[in-house]
Amino acid sequence: MAPLAVALMQRHSSGRGEDHFMDVTRHSMMLHDVLKPPHQLDSRFRVVLWAAVMLHDIGADPKLGRIPTSHAWRSADKILQDQVGDEDIPPLEIAIVASLHRHEGPDEEDILGMTYQSLDHFITPELLKLAAILRVADGLDRYEEGRMTKFTLIGDAILVQGSGHGFANNFEHGVRKSGLLKRELGLELCRKSG
Repeated sequence: MAPLAVALMQRHSSGRGEDHFMDVTRHSMMLHDVLKPPHQLDSRFRVVLWAAVMLHDIGADPKLGRIPTSHAWRSADKILQDQVGDEDIPPLEIAIVASLHRHEGPDEEDILGMTYQSLDHFITPELLKLAAILRVADGLDRYEEGRMTKFTLIGDAILVQGSGHGFANNFEHGVRKSGLLKRELGLELCRKSG
């Protein structure tokens, strides 16, 4: 599965750039590992998260068209079409997490946002936790010249450490995308620079 996921990401990274995929993957894996006590997920879900992160933005590639309207949903469609997964990690789980990486729709009060109707009834609590991690990791890689270097769990807070001129802006964007993390795991982001 890993070679297929990496090749698919590389083939469809023109919408965001490979650096974004790799940085969000690094953030997601770090967060997943630091958050083991509150998320209590089986180790197989780390692989689901990794694959979903590697492919979360492939739908932004113009070669994949404009239908469905959300690039996150186009990413999910491509994951399912190419059957990225294996007997232990179903493509459906990878596609669901990728489809949930952004808030869809105008209603900011709804933390989850609109979900991709074709996948809606397959969403589980475990996959929502992974999507919450991916949302934050994606938000923390919004602007250049900012690097996340460490995450530390302290009580119900995730201390985010980073450096660079873009760190503050990336942190703020991560906070804006952290509503699902707060809802699913009861955690908030706090900042430490330097």
